[in-house]
Amino acid sequence: MNLSRRTLLGASAVAAVAATTACSATPGGGGGKAAGDTIRVGLNYELSGGVATYGQASVLGIKMAIDEINEAGGVAGKKIEPVEYDNKSDAAEATTLATKLMTNDGVIAAMGPATSGNFKATIPVANKNKVPVVSGSATADDVTWDGKTLQEYAFRICFSDSFQGTIMAKFAAENLSAKTAVIIKDNSSDYSKGLAAAFTEEFGKLGGSIVGEEAFVAGETDFNTILTRIKGQSFDVVFLPGYYSEAGLIIKQARDLGITAPVLGADGFDSPRCSSSAAPRP
Repeated sequence: MNLSRRTLLGASAVAAVAATTACSATPGGGGGKAAGDTIRVGLNYELSGGVATYGQASVLGIKMAIDEINEAGGVAGKKIEPVEYDNKSDAAEATTLATKLMTNDGVIAAMGPATSGNFKATIPVANKNKVPVVSGSATADDVTWDGKTLQEYAFRICFSDSFQGTIMAKFAAENLSAKTAVIIKDNSSDYSKGLAAAFTEEFGKLGGSIVGEEAFVAGETDFNTILTRIKGQSFDVVFLPGYYSEAGLIIKQARDLGITAPVLGADGFDSPRCSSSAAPRP
């Protein structure tokens, strides 16, 4: 079976939830929500919409892990019962579903959403109801700590955006011996802008220079104008912090224009749709 990184992260997220349910399912653990023979956990994921590939892969991993745990006897003698909803890649819908899961469905913890913005939208609901929420892919730096407040009921099991941007800059400088870079970022996305800032800072520390920066907005499909502007420039790598829906198209169109420099990205590339729509490097 060919499992994506997000599928595996989804499976790993169940371990964190299992630890929570173990405490709540045992006597004295506040186990009102784990009464009976099952422990209900919520799945609040992007199963349709703009970033559906992330939610779909995560849910595959979660269900695989739940099956394995249940076949091994469950948690504290109780089987895990997933309660699954599609937030349609929409933050408002994710918030509504979080409320439903915690107040109507009686879940003891919720997994998802997959993306940072959608996940952060559910945190106030989690804090209010004192129900943990866990994501295997919410990478924004302020998911668990916004610089002032610790989000007590929010957890993640993935690298932050600043870490990814920093590591990619080191990879460019140290592994590819890059001295110059062009950045193409999504101006409508905090995710993309955060990664670009981290890459720029670290690449500069390592002696590199950003010789060009272009921007697009999520949902665009024709990137030839910005790619034509950078085509005549001299650079070693392109840093493209964005989601697969635009990244695959940008890479293909860049190759069609004869731009052969390596294109670097972060976990937003993590979809078969990105690689299948991008032409291979000549």
